[in-house]
Formats: sequence, structure tokens, C-alpha cells
Amino acid sequence: MRSEKYYITATNIRINDPGLESAVFIMESVDMAASPRPLIRIFLQGLCLYCLLFAVTPAFADDKATAVVENLHGILLENMQQADSRGYAGRYQALAGYIEENFDLPLICKVILSRYWSKFSETERQRFTDLFTRLTIATYASRFSEYQDEQFHTLSVEPLKKGRLLVKTEIRSAQEDPVSLDYLMHRQDDRWLIISVVANGINDLSLKRAEYGTIIKDEGFASLLGQIEDKIRQYETP
Repeated sequence: MRSEKYYITATNIRINDPGLESAVFIMESVDMAASPRPLIRIFLQGLCLYCLLFAVTPAFADDKATAVVENLHGILLENMQQADSRGYAGRYQALAGYIEENFDLPLICKVILSRYWSKFSETERQRFTDLFTRLTIATYASRFSEYQDEQFHTLSVEPLKKGRLLVKTEIRSAQEDPVSLDYLMHRQDDRWLIISVVANGINDLSLKRAEYGTIIKDEGFASLLGQIEDKIRQYETP
């Protein structure tokens, strides 16, 4: 049999995750006539390692995204259980830093204002973002203000287009039917951020975009800011 040599250059496989180091597969030239098995064995070992690394990477992403949601649920549950002792101000304070850090509020605000975003000055955009951030925190502090044995449960994590994830959860209690809470998340650098919450199939982001767009069109931007401030005050003084 004629002796043939197959030369396979080293291949570097980079994993976009700081927890995984680069994997390097090196296959040296092998005389196929003399020893075909080593090449096959090396190839299969490299292939298995490659598949293993890329199978594990999405799981790491799922874990990180799920942790963001479950930590939020932990704060909400504590607020509910200690609602009276904390009061509205205490519940607000417990949520403020976490929501500011783990919700992509600049992107959320841009999506909500839609075509109006580009028409406003940087000062107007920042004013809206600041107010909407306060409204988001106030809404959670107000709505999750009593405890009736509710428990949060993570159901699944679904990959979506553009590298996004949907973390599906629900609130269960003995007194009421389960309430679904689904979190749309995207990755920014090495962190997963919440960009939308869907409660029982209702996307609050879409509702606010339609509502706020109508107010800006009919009453103007200043009126929208005033109405958001009024809503925050209602939450502060129930």
C-alpha cells in the first residue's frame, strides 16, 4: 500500500467566557499506511473535547442569567415577608441598587420612546431615564408589598435570536393561580441584563411604548414627565 502523510495544523478554539481557558487541539502528521489508528483516536478526542466545551458554554450563560432573576426574586420575597417593618421606603431602598445594576434601563427607555428618542436632547433623554428608573423601582416596591405564602419558581431558560435568553418563572401560592413572569435578557460584556418582563403574557414594555407614544403625540413630552412623577407620588403615598 502506498504511504501517504496527512498534515493537520494546530487549531486554536477560543471560548468567550472568562471561566474557560482557550482549548488547543494539536494533531501532528501521521503515516496513514503505518498507523492509521492514532490519527483517528486523536481526532475523536479533540472532537469530543470541542463538543464538550461548546455544550457547556450555554449552560454557564443560563446559570448567570438565571442568577440575576433569582436574586431579584429573593429581594422581592424579603420585601413581601417584611413588608410592614420595612415600609415603602425600606422596600424601595432594598430594590434600588439591584434594579439599577441589573436592568438595562437606558436600552429599555430607548425602546419605549421609540421614534421620539432621536428627537430629544441628551438632557431630555437623561431626564426620562432617571424618572423611568424611579418608576420601575417604585412599581416593584408597591406591588410586592404583602406576603401570603408566595414562592418564586424558575421553570426554564429558552435561547432566542440575537443571543438573547428568556428566563421563564412563576409565582405560586395556595390562595391563587400561578402567575407567570418571563424575563427577556441580553448579554452586555460579561453580564446578563433584564430588558423586558412579561407577566401572564402581557409585555409591560410594549404597553408603555404605546401609552407613552400617545401621550407625547397628544399632550407633549413635558406632560408625560409630569404624569410619571404623579404615578411615583401615588406609590409613595398609598
